[in-house]
Amino acid sequence: MRNNILGILIVIMVIILAACSQNQPEPTLESQYGTSFSDDASDAAGNAVGIYVVGTTYGALADSSRGDGDAYIRQYSFSGSILWQKQFGTSSADSATDITIRGNRIYVLGHTYGDLAGSVGLSDVYLRQYDDGGNVIWTRQFGTPDRDFAIDIATDTGGNAIVLSKDGTTDFTLRKISITGAVSTLASFTSSVYLPFRAAAMAMDSSNNIYILLDRDDEASGQSNVYLFKYSPSGTFLGNAYVATSASEDYAKDIRVVGSQVFVLLTEDTQSIIRKFPRTISPSTLPLAEVALPSNVEAYAMKASGDSLYVSGYILQSLGNVRAYVARYTTGFDFRWSRRISTIAGSSFGLTVSAANNAVFPVGMKTPTPENPDAFIARVNMDTGSVAWQR
Repeated sequence: MRNNILGILIVIMVIILAACSQNQPEPTLESQYGTSFSDDASDAAGNAVGIYVVGTTYGALADSSRGDGDAYIRQYSFSGSILWQKQFGTSSADSATDITIRGNRIYVLGHTYGDLAGSVGLSDVYLRQYDDGGNVIWTRQFGTPDRDFAIDIATDTGGNAIVLSKDGTTDFTLRKISITGAVSTLASFTSSVYLPFRAAAMAMDSSNNIYILLDRDDEASGQSNVYLFKYSPSGTFLGNAYVATSASEDYAKDIRVVGSQVFVLLTEDTQSIIRKFPRTISPSTLPLAEVALPSNVEAYAMKASGDSLYVSGYILQSLGNVRAYVARYTTGFDFRWSRRISTIAGSSFGLTVSAANNAVFPVGMKTPTPENPDAFIARVNMDTGSVAWQR
């Protein structure tokens, strides 16, 4: 969900040089979409109408190119047909990083180096609301005179959007954007300029409390540690917990709240791990349980449905052999299944779950050629992990 195109390409090229193995059935279907330039899919969300995918294109994917990278949104039917698609941006670099849906309100989050809806600084965060038919209801652009970047988005029980961003010299900023587009700041956090926190993801509970997953480099110890912050719906700081502090390289990835528990996805010394915490946290709070994913899996995104957690990323099989990957665990950390979802180099950077259709929809990037990657979406059976289709 937060990866730019250059960063994704670097990751893909690095993992192709490593070596590991794991035996799994190859998918029987293979497909992707894009242009003759670079394209990616960064996040997905769904409602009763269909599945929505957002990402960045450097070509004319759904319309003529506006400039140095455009944002796009696509709506798919559950059978894989494109119902509508929109490409938008400025003459400068634009990207769509995250999407969330509340009912028929579709919120697309990203950042722009241009004037999408009133430029504020060098780069700004934007939020755009669509309806189910692909019509733009409003667009808001906000930030500081410095460089600002989108991180994550969620919606509260009233349908308002909560946006997490990196604004200039701040570690992160929390904003609330109402259904009608009114923007207000809930909280802003700035630590030592030499030891800044890097916010990676955000989630909300049923009481509209906000949980932020962060990591931080510690120059004294040479370690990077992972933290969990909690805020009230009005932006009051409610406490923090240490998620990972023992390894030399710990990185925050994703977070979900299920009932009374908070699930965090992180990388600890190259090992992808899911840890479970209570919603009431303090610096002394210890994880309730954890599960380590296979050592050759790097997980980027996590979604919850019922009593299950779904994670996506990539699996490193052998030298020059990296594949997009999705897996299912219960909230009690019992393993259910895992699947490769590509027969060419690729990775999944986001996913969504449709319980009504018994399906998981991972999205990401495939690299038939490293210079011009394509985007993809797949439909995977929730119960068995079988791949129904890819586009």
